[in-house]
Amino acid sequence: SSHSVSSCSRVESSAMAAMLTVAGPVSTVPVSPCGTVPAANYDLNSSELAPAVEEEITIPKLPECLTWGLPDPAQVEAKLAERTKKLDDEVAQSEMLLTQQLRQQKEQIHEAAEKLKAAIQTSPWKDQIRGQIEQNAKEQAAGLDKKYAESLTILRQACQQQKAVAEKEAQDQLAEFQQRKSQEEVMRQQYEFEKAQADQMMKASPGAMKTLSLAHMHQQAEQQQQLQQQLLQLLQLQQQQQHQKQ
Repeated sequence: SSHSVSSCSRVESSAMAAMLTVAGPVSTVPVSPCGTVPAANYDLNSSELAPAVEEEITIPKLPECLTWGLPDPAQVEAKLAERTKKLDDEVAQSEMLLTQQLRQQKEQIHEAAEKLKAAIQTSPWKDQIRGQIEQNAKEQAAGLDKKYAESLTILRQACQQQKAVAEKEAQDQLAEFQQRKSQEEVMRQQYEFEKAQADQMMKASPGAMKTLSLAHMHQQAEQQQQLQQQLLQLLQLQQQQQHQKQ
């Protein structure tokens, strides 16, 4: 029986050796002293294993107010109407003074002529002399009328020129306001477009909310500082205008 057992053992050993020969060498994995299998040596630079990098999100800045400090069309029209009325009032007052001056000068000429005529009583040529005095008075009055008409013409021309200057300034202000308003509209549309893009990226990348919040706070601080500077400039401009009026 012992002979048969040893024969069986030899047969099993021969069979296992044959199987190993057919299957080829078995790859072995080194074992660490602690009995754990070490990690495989993967390529960390592989694009398949590299973590996804979030795309940077830029908050668009609010568009600048280009019409800040400029009078709007209603203010321009009101200012033009005020200047026009002031010029008309000045011309009317000047015409009234010229008319009063003309009347006084004519009265003085008439009174002087009457005194001269009254002084001539005994001269045999008193009628001729009185007629000559009357003719001189009429010529002087006609000269005054001519100067009066010339003065009115010069006065009204100066008024029209000043009105033309005021209208030109108003047109320039309106043109500048409309131009800047158009630029503001273009900037507003660009801002809305960029803001919509930023909102979409923000929804796709919630991790950027903290960074966006800090950037928004910084942007608000800059805008508040710009607003304070603009208010200061506006106050200085108003003070200069009040000083010029005085």
